[in-house]
Amino acid sequence: ATKELSLSKHIPLSIHVAETDFELKTSLERFGRKDLDFLESIGFLGDDVLAVHCVHLDDRDLRILKASDVKVSHNPVSNMYLSSGVAPVPAMLSHGITVGLATDGPASNNNQNMIASLKFASLLHKVHTGDPTSITAEKVLEMATRDGAAALGLEKDIGSIAKGKKADLCLLNFENAFTAPVHHPVSALVYSAIGNEAESVLVDGEFLMRDGKLLHLDERKILEEARGAAENLARRAGTWKFRERKWRSLAF
Repeated sequence: ATKELSLSKHIPLSIHVAETDFELKTSLERFGRKDLDFLESIGFLGDDVLAVHCVHLDDRDLRILKASDVKVSHNPVSNMYLSSGVAPVPAMLSHGITVGLATDGPASNNNQNMIASLKFASLLHKVHTGDPTSITAEKVLEMATRDGAAALGLEKDIGSIAKGKKADLCLLNFENAFTAPVHHPVSALVYSAIGNEAESVLVDGEFLMRDGKLLHLDERKILEEARGAAENLARRAGTWKFRERKWRSLAF
């Protein structure tokens, strides 16, 4: 029904796929096959589907994704934080699968820092494969920009600086103790930047941030409201005392 609604309204689909062992086990118990196999069997997959995570994939799964032109959302920080596993991104790329870079939600990442995700994505696959050349800084930046746009079906409008596309631009200042001196700008962004380098941001040609200041939002007010909402939610959920837990040097 979801697929039918998507097709009738021309709206793309996003769905978690093979994020954890639990998902695969549950799918096998309910449907007798893994989740990606099941989605293929009911005609769910297609070039309008964004498969999120895709951690536990085998060679057949990669062929299914490629044949169906399914796009993938890679969330390295979330996958590490929840110990879900390591998505076979280098293998996906070698198969020609479109992979966009993302942060996942703040509940499974703790922030939405895309610049941090650049470094984590690069280092995770180098150490997992034991090959420092398994993924390049340039490819990780492409995953966050051009390929991310393609994963959302928006490659004609955003994702790169080109004539006819929206003027979405982020101006970064590398004159700080973390990134300077800059030998190569892409390497500095992926491996050295920490996330506070954005100085000015334009969306569709309009400045939303200029010289480090938000132009249309009250940052202090937003932070205060978010803090109050979070504390209220914690009290309602009964997790307020979590902040008072004892120091834990071990996990048991």
